[in-house]
Amino acid sequence: MSQIYLAPDDEITDVVEKLRLSEDRAVTLIVPKGASLLQSLINVRLLKRKADELNKVLGVVTTDQVSKHIADQCGVVVYHNLSEVSSVPESELDKKKTQMVKKDFDGSAAKVSSVKQHGEDVASEPKVSHYQEQKNDHKDSDEDLGGPNPSDLIENDGSVPAVEIAESSSGEPSSSEDIIIGKEETDVDDEEDRPRHVDIRRHLPKWFIASVIALLIVLLVAGGAGAVYFPRVNLVLHVPTQSIKKQITITIDPNATSVSGTTVPGVIRTLNVSDTGSANTTGTKQVGNKATGTITISDTWSSDPFTLNQGSVLTEVESGLTFVTQQTVVDNGAKGVSGGQPVPGTVDVSVVASQPGAQYNLSSGKNFVIQGLTGNEARTIVGSNANSMTGGTTQTVNVVEQADIDQAKSDLKSKLQTSAQSAVSQNEPSDQLLVSQATNVQITYGNSDHAVGDAANTISVSGSAVATALSAHISDLETVITSVFDKGLSSDKSVILPELSQINWAQTSGNGGDWVIQQSVTGQIVTKIDSSTIQTFSLGKKVSSLANNIDSTFNVKSVDIKRNISWWPFMPLLKSHIGVQIEQ
Repeated sequence: MSQIYLAPDDEITDVVEKLRLSEDRAVTLIVPKGASLLQSLINVRLLKRKADELNKVLGVVTTDQVSKHIADQCGVVVYHNLSEVSSVPESELDKKKTQMVKKDFDGSAAKVSSVKQHGEDVASEPKVSHYQEQKNDHKDSDEDLGGPNPSDLIENDGSVPAVEIAESSSGEPSSSEDIIIGKEETDVDDEEDRPRHVDIRRHLPKWFIASVIALLIVLLVAGGAGAVYFPRVNLVLHVPTQSIKKQITITIDPNATSVSGTTVPGVIRTLNVSDTGSANTTGTKQVGNKATGTITISDTWSSDPFTLNQGSVLTEVESGLTFVTQQTVVDNGAKGVSGGQPVPGTVDVSVVASQPGAQYNLSSGKNFVIQGLTGNEARTIVGSNANSMTGGTTQTVNVVEQADIDQAKSDLKSKLQTSAQSAVSQNEPSDQLLVSQATNVQITYGNSDHAVGDAANTISVSGSAVATALSAHISDLETVITSVFDKGLSSDKSVILPELSQINWAQTSGNGGDWVIQQSVTGQIVTKIDSSTIQTFSLGKKVSSLANNIDSTFNVKSVDIKRNISWWPFMPLLKSHIGVQIEQ
């Protein structure tokens, strides 16, 4: 006896194939609760018929009461649990099959009146109670099959096996059985042609359905909240205007404490800046290494010793280049005469060229005279170099001049003034207007990084500046300008003024630190429109028709509607989310 475990969504074709492949004669289907296969009467009948064709005893184990009932009505053996399946011996299978088939045809004692057959009235036997119950319990299924099956009219008194009812004594099928088989096959074929209805709710877990419902509720709530809180609209109303020009003169007084007429309080701010100025050096000089060597002093002047002090200068006769002795030396004087020539006293002395340069690298055999000696002494005490002078090099370098320092200071002054003006402008409070011409910059110079004569390519000078700035509160200036324009203006009119930053104020210095700004200002006279009224009027209205409604209601030229959510068709439901701007 084999067992086939079904999944909730197994199709009938899958189960039939499993029946066919099963080698056991008894096959039990283990069906989960709610499986769609056993929810259809036609499906179970087809399975039963296929099992009979394969000569198999079909049974089911399920806890689903509907499935049990349908299986029982179709002649399928129903077990309450798996242990009951295993307890049925093989010899009892045919008996159970016969009992289940017999159950399909056994009925109650009820009789039907008669059936007309071949022109004769034939007494009808009791109608099978099984189909009576089926009609009551499964009305929908009977309607699908076209009413009661003709086999309902056949009585089996139990004298012959139920499976033999279909044959007469002659062994040929009776006309009644033909009717039964033909009708049932027709019903099955019709049912197979019809699309099966599957209740998808049986296949979805409850938590999934609850999650979907919760998600829908959240989306609805979020959509409602979004409709209230997310849309923001700015309405720009273009209104008819009339130009008016007036000369405005305002005095900014640092000592004033409040607006008085056309005088407003001034605000003084102090800012510190620092910077560095630089310039290229313009002076030049020769630099390099000095040549060195040795000069031999020859003395034929006297037999007395001759002392040559350190720092003495020796001049080369041909070039005039000078060398300086590096130590004090003493010769022993002349040695007398030999062969008619005086024998000089000699001494060597180290020398260094007086200036750097390659021109001091003299070859050997040059003659030198000692500066400070005169007459015969100068001619008889002389020097010469047995070896070349070496090591002299020459290089031209830039050096600092006073003009270079002055240029660096000029550069520093320009930078500090620019930095101070920029700092004043950048740190100007948004609610104040700067009087730029009133900004004063005091500069203090520091030391330069090189002195005059130093070898350098550039020179830098550091310094700092203190900037004093004068400004006025924009609200105070607007108060003065509005008061000037409001004179003689009717109560239902208002003036649209240009931005103060767009007014090119002419600034002149006043007395005692006061500053006067003046300019001809052009304003636009418009009919007063209350922003709050526009906001209330616009709440929740359709955007597509709002502009025309405002135009006709409030006498404006046009309305620009600027939305943060372009596809949302309605105006916000909160006044705070509707901005109103009036322009000419």
